[in-house]
Amino acid sequence: MVADRAVWAELIGTVRAEIDEAIENTLRGTRTLPTYEGVSDDAKRALVAHSYTTVLTGMQDRRRPDGSEDGEFFQQAGETRGRQGVTIRDMLALWRIGLENLHALARRVAAPCPDRDALLLEFLELALAWDDFAMMHVAEGNRRGELSVAREIQHSQTNCVRRVLSGTASAAEIRAAIRPLGLDPHGSYHAVRTRPMPGFEMEAIERFLDADGRQRAGNGLLALIDGDACGFIATLPRTGPPCAVGVAPPAPLVAMPSAFRQATRALDTALTLGFKGLFEIGDLGVHPALVTDGEVGDVLLRRYLEPVLALPGGAAIVKTVERYLVNDRSVDITARELAIHPNTVRQRLGRFETTTQRSLRDTEAVVELWWALQRRHLTMP
Repeated sequence: MVADRAVWAELIGTVRAEIDEAIENTLRGTRTLPTYEGVSDDAKRALVAHSYTTVLTGMQDRRRPDGSEDGEFFQQAGETRGRQGVTIRDMLALWRIGLENLHALARRVAAPCPDRDALLLEFLELALAWDDFAMMHVAEGNRRGELSVAREIQHSQTNCVRRVLSGTASAAEIRAAIRPLGLDPHGSYHAVRTRPMPGFEMEAIERFLDADGRQRAGNGLLALIDGDACGFIATLPRTGPPCAVGVAPPAPLVAMPSAFRQATRALDTALTLGFKGLFEIGDLGVHPALVTDGEVGDVLLRRYLEPVLALPGGAAIVKTVERYLVNDRSVDITARELAIHPNTVRQRLGRFETTTQRSLRDTEAVVELWWALQRRHLTMP
């Protein structure tokens, strides 16, 4: 230290006495920081004044901050601003403006002396050290505040989505919850449901469906419910997803429970079949019933296929019967496809009818057999 204690104490004391100048200059600097617009001048003035007091108190003893310093004030300040929507970038910019104004004030009030330049250099070095200490804690607090707000928003959105999809929200509640998110409470939306997977986690799903209520509003809202991304969107994406997504035709929000059940059945069916893409329940034919009504399929499987599969050559008989149905019950086409004689086809069909005691000319039997065959495909490893 090149300046004696008295000179240093005089500088710190004079800066304290004139600190209002630096405070007001710093407040003017907030006008260039957009996220501070929602913070009152009184709140900003109190924070800047307290910050200067804390920094000057530490500098008074000509020491740098160490592990014994308590940064709680700065953390609390950062958390408060984070919850108010002030970005960490603007907070750090304000601290840098404050440091510049503090140093400018010190240069203006420092008394002439042989060691004046060294005195001001020491002042700047210590101010930088305390500024770094404060900014580190401010950044930590700001992040904590942002995460707290994000959790609250996510919790609120999850509750909103859950209540809309389950039908427990009244029309008035829907309007109150949806309007602030930029959504039309009277609009029509597609119920959607998909299952996150590696490479297509919740954030990627939100981007794909354009339904991240925290960043963008206007298309819809999603929430993680029972492990699935569930919600409603106004417009479906034009590109295909890398996994199955169940959707429903557009419906008003008050009708979402029924639409969501359709989207859920579409997703369950697509996942069972190993399909990828956007699927409405109507796109999947009778497969949703096959997947949902597994008991019926199992009964038909036992009635039509298990007795035949137990026969010698039973697998060939079942394959022949299935191709016979696919080929519109044409013996000749089935024979050519399987590279066997037509009489072999007829023989196998006869053994099937004898074993099951059902005629392949009977429409009801054909429908039940087809159901059994599809159920077998779904349950085969």
